[in-house]
Amino acid sequence: MSHLCAPSVMKAVLCVGCTEVAYVTNVERFPEKGSRVQCQSAFMQRNGRTSNVCTALRLLGARVELFGMLSRLGTFRMVLDDLRRRDIVISNCSWTDESPKFSTIIRERRTGTCTVVRCTKAFPYVTAREFEKLDLSLYGWVHFEARSARETVLMMRRILDHNNGLAQEDRIVVSLLVYDALEDNLDLLSLF
Repeated sequence: MSHLCAPSVMKAVLCVGCTEVAYVTNVERFPEKGSRVQCQSAFMQRNGRTSNVCTALRLLGARVELFGMLSRLGTFRMVLDDLRRRDIVISNCSWTDESPKFSTIIRERRTGTCTVVRCTKAFPYVTAREFEKLDLSLYGWVHFEARSARETVLMMRRILDHNNGLAQEDRIVVSLLVYDALEDNLDLLSLF
């Protein structure tokens, strides 16, 4: 069996990117303009593309580490609690006193449709300098989110340098999640 097919027996997977918060509200019907409705339930949950990839990989049995920026604010302790409960390593994350990005999700029970309102405020991102402190020999796979292209290119180049001269089975596999316009990420894509 290939080591790529058995995430539970390979080295740890490092996921580089963001963790966000979603506030989910369930309503029977979407409100009409100018009206008020009551929700049936509401809750906060950990969200974000990289955060969700971490969860999926843990469910598949992989050892997973998140490398991103986390908030120290008590309001967002549920994010940290959930990461720890799922055994996602966060020991190399950077910390800020700012609140993370969040989304408000309104789900209509009757039809199952959702409306998502995303907060696009700036939030600090991990840097290549912080990435340099990581011991790359611990990881078999590094997954990046296409954010902060300049910093991410530097991080990816460090992995390419690390892989140079190693046997194929010892090299770190690199993956990249691109969800914005391709032309904004050409520098990242050119490394593949």
